[in-house]
Amino acid sequence: MPMKSLRCALFLLLLPTFLLSKASPSLHWPLPIHQGCTSSYGETRGQRFHGGVDFRTNYEEGWPVLALADGVVERFRRESYGYGRVLYLRLDDGRTAVYGHLCRFENDSLGLEDLLLDACRNAGTSFPGDVRPKSPLRVKAGQVVAYAGEMGVGHPHLHLEVRRGAEQLDPFEEGLPLPKGLVRPRILGVTFFPRESGGLVNGSPMPVSIPARRTTAGHYVLSRPVTLFGPVDAALAANDCLGIADKRTSVNDVTASLDGKEFFRYDLTAFTLDSRWEAGRILDPERGYGGEPGLILRRSEGVTIPGVRGAGLPAFSGEGSRMLEIVTSNHKGLTSTLTGRLVVGKGAPLWRLALPGSGYRYLSSKILPTGLLLKLRRTSNRGITPLLVDGHTSGDLLVDEGTKGRVQVLIPMENLPREGAAITIGKKELPFLAAAGPGGITAGKLRLNLPAGAVGTAKVVVKDPAGSIPGTAADLRVGPYPMRAPTTLTFSGVPPGSGLGVYSRNGGRYLKGFTGAPVHFRDNGVHCIKADRSRPQWGTPRIHTIPNIKAREVRLKLWDRGSGPYLKSLRLWIDGNPVYFDWDGDKSMVRIPADGLAKGRHTLKGSVTDHAGNPSKLQTVTFHIP
Repeated sequence: MPMKSLRCALFLLLLPTFLLSKASPSLHWPLPIHQGCTSSYGETRGQRFHGGVDFRTNYEEGWPVLALADGVVERFRRESYGYGRVLYLRLDDGRTAVYGHLCRFENDSLGLEDLLLDACRNAGTSFPGDVRPKSPLRVKAGQVVAYAGEMGVGHPHLHLEVRRGAEQLDPFEEGLPLPKGLVRPRILGVTFFPRESGGLVNGSPMPVSIPARRTTAGHYVLSRPVTLFGPVDAALAANDCLGIADKRTSVNDVTASLDGKEFFRYDLTAFTLDSRWEAGRILDPERGYGGEPGLILRRSEGVTIPGVRGAGLPAFSGEGSRMLEIVTSNHKGLTSTLTGRLVVGKGAPLWRLALPGSGYRYLSSKILPTGLLLKLRRTSNRGITPLLVDGHTSGDLLVDEGTKGRVQVLIPMENLPREGAAITIGKKELPFLAAAGPGGITAGKLRLNLPAGAVGTAKVVVKDPAGSIPGTAADLRVGPYPMRAPTTLTFSGVPPGSGLGVYSRNGGRYLKGFTGAPVHFRDNGVHCIKADRSRPQWGTPRIHTIPNIKAREVRLKLWDRGSGPYLKSLRLWIDGNPVYFDWDGDKSMVRIPADGLAKGRHTLKGSVTDHAGNPSKLQTVTFHIP
């Protein structure tokens, strides 16, 4: 045989082996029931990506959780938050399957509950950290390793991740079978917003959301034209489903092009544990539509995830129109396409050093990615009105004059002060202080610490919320959305043991801060300094049986109207012996495994403090095991 023919034959012989080596092996479905998925890989959870897939468990606990493939139980642990109970199964190919929100670990064949109890006794706490078996515990694909629950956050379901080192991978891209009932993604609309202070949407610096109208299956068009000028970004609102028609999930494969030239690509199949916090720079709820966050069609600064690429829409200038096309597809290859014409705006934005006319009345303000927007009403067209920041002319202002005296004024971010200052229009001072980071705003005893790229406003609230320290309440606002996560709050004068903390009235919760250390800013709205004097409260112990596995446990309500129970301080004794518990935060429920308790009467007592240090004791109460 000629040498060339021999090489071809050898290549064809080895090709299947090469292809198999590159493909991910098939994975086992993680449950004995198939009810679809309630959440998808890559959804946003606040400012982070959801690193796995959530499986519906018929709204019940106790369903067996199965090994995805052959492997070894690497570690497991019990937490008072987040995953609750979590198990890490190292697969033979080097990947790791992570199972979260479990109610029990498998004990009959693997002995995991016994290992957890030993670790708790040795550490003297219900949360001893990672428990690592001393000898390898091998399991086969489809073998039971745990039981689904609702520990940590959420209703009964199973959270599943596939990892490779520090990477969180899309389980369906890694060989997990797809659920039945997949349909085409649904496109809801597109929000257009200026990227820089010179950009305009329909002649205004304000964002504009355009709904998508479905024409045929898988085809959508923008429902009305939009006129763009200068540097402008677009954000797509779309969703999908994973086998449950009434439960929409996120999309993770999007391509956007302008006049046939691609300007953005989103192919989310992997991100690291650190880069999952980049979600706020990629998916923005304030740029979304129809209840879905907006996927920003540009790789923003600070984004390192390789599946996000593209410089975004080019700056618009000149005349004419451009054709926008956005294509999104799912794991089954079903696609939906949106098209629409974008009109190129004429002329440049109107920059001024003062406001036209006089007699202005302040209506509201809004923080944009480009600066601070003021909405005003003009009562006279004569003369001009100066706009001063901290007593000085602010510099260039972008002015948009509407009908019936409405005027919008954008103060570009670069023209805002680093320290909170008053804004004056004519002789009238606006009712808040404003600043752009890096810097901050001090409002009474509260200090808003702004990172670079953030804009903040603070308005002192005259009527303090009930129970707050007088004179400490302020309405605080931070934008754009990604900048809320690195923004912090501090407050002065915190004596030890005072029980003082930062309270968010809108969120209805303390942001901790009982030591005076910085706390993370989370929600726009009224914040204050509030003393927590309330003690944790105890309920009555009840016996509950977990369905499917028929495991018994003692359940006990524990709640606190202030800062919340500090679970690491919680100690419980049954019949004088220390016991170790799980915590269901959504129900404020302590759950104590009771399989080892004999039938009959038992006593329970306990102690706990809240995050402000207020102690509470559970005096001896009785319960009965039937």
